[in-house]
Amino acid sequence: MRSYRRWLLLLAVFCWPFVFLHAFVFPADGSYRAIGNDFIDSFYLYKAYLLDHLANLRFPLWSPAEAAGFPFYSNPFPQPFYPLNIPLAAFYRLFGGYTPADHQAYTVLGVAI
Repeated sequence: MRSYRRWLLLLAVFCWPFVFLHAFVFPADGSYRAIGNDFIDSFYLYKAYLLDHLANLRFPLWSPAEAAGFPFYSNPFPQPFYPLNIPLAAFYRLFGGYTPADHQAYTVLGVAI
């Protein structure tokens, strides 16, 4: 019985960020509340580029984004070696893309973890 309560407590702690931040994760009246940060302007294209490559079982070695380009793995913004990019790439492949709303839910998942 103690083990059951412990797992129930862990589940409640994991789910609490999704309950507390529900306006950022679940749409209401056809829209969701956006987190005000610079992710969309600065980093979204890097993340989408990385996830597209990972979903097709490739790793991007070069990023032609600025100037003459640079090695993509050395760019800290898309976090190319972050382990949770693997399930995120599976999500990208399964749902056919990655939107800013998906990133907000992914951010709340990071808070829950």
